Amino acid sequence: MFKVKSLATLTVITLILTGCNSTQIENADEVFTDNRFLVEIPDATIMPSKAELRGTRIKVVVLDTKINSDADFEKGAVREVSSKIENGLINAGVEIVDRSLAGKLSDEISVFEATGRFSGAGLSVADIAILPSVSNVQISSGYTPSNNYTKDGKSYTNPATCNYSSQMRGNAKLYKLPDLQLIEGVVIEGDYSSSGPVTSRSCNISSTMASGLAANAAEDAINESINQIQKHMSGQSYVVEYRKMDGKHFALITMGSSSGLKTGQKIQFAKQAERYSRLEDKTTVVEVPYSFEGVVSNIVRDNTAWIIVDEEAENKLHFGDLAKKLFDEQSIFDKLKQKVNL
Repeated sequence: MFKVKSLATLTVITLILTGCNSTQIENADEVFTDNRFLVEIPDATIMPSKAELRGTRIKVVVLDTKINSDADFEKGAVREVSSKIENGLINAGVEIVDRSLAGKLSDEISVFEATGRFSGAGLSVADIAILPSVSNVQISSGYTPSNNYTKDGKSYTNPATCNYSSQMRGNAKLYKLPDLQLIEGVVIEGDYSSSGPVTSRSCNISSTMASGLAANAAEDAINESINQIQKHMSGQSYVVEYRKMDGKHFALITMGSSSGLKTGQKIQFAKQAERYSRLEDKTTVVEVPYSFEGVVSNIVRDNTAWIIVDEEAENKLHFGDLAKKLFDEQSIFDKLKQKVNL
């Protein structure tokens, strides 16, 4: 039965990989060097500066995880939360700032939340600060006695087992610096379970095991929530060139592999526009997404990449328009790999 399921799964994976060929750009040298294929697109209404067009990576500081408990086993969850968030952001191309450089930023945020005032200490170290907190960690164990069963006329015995489980609940608050504007509070929740041989019917949990169970629940929590956190880390990138050949359309953006951009990722385009609020009597710049998206081609450099777009983009995109990474939920391919443990 496993072989059939694996074969079916691998067939689907093969089809997915075959579909990835659509990211390949044929005759790339000709397309991107011959000006016959260059399309002159107008400047955006609100143009980025030359420095912005050069592109910079977002800097993020992940502060120490807060917890309202002195239980030793919960420290395993605390360590896992901060490190897992940092690893997830590094994979997204974010520049991680050493939290020791942030000084008393965590205390500054606490004061700001309570009073609405802040002194400015540590606010210039990064673009975004993440303050994780763990509100609850629970661990438990249970005993399952042995049992006998019959299959195909033969008798079998399932040995007694000790079952262990852990749950972690918390959140990660994202703040835009230096004005300490709350971007989002992301809920982080995770669970973990395992079983093992019986050493005693009480299935006691050692301190080392408790710390490991808490850490595993924290790891699951971050794995479940990291995409939501990454969505705010796409950084600013801009459209700087447009080309087309044989009905295929391509836009060049100022983001590349140094920002974690990879072939096959989706790109959201948007224009910047001024919006006047009569209520606040002020004008602000807002982002207005276009109805179409793009896909990163196989042409990805350190700081630039060619994006495959639909033909409607030709009459809508402007030089200087915004381009951002879209962080999807777990990909179909990743889910299939987990199903068959590839």
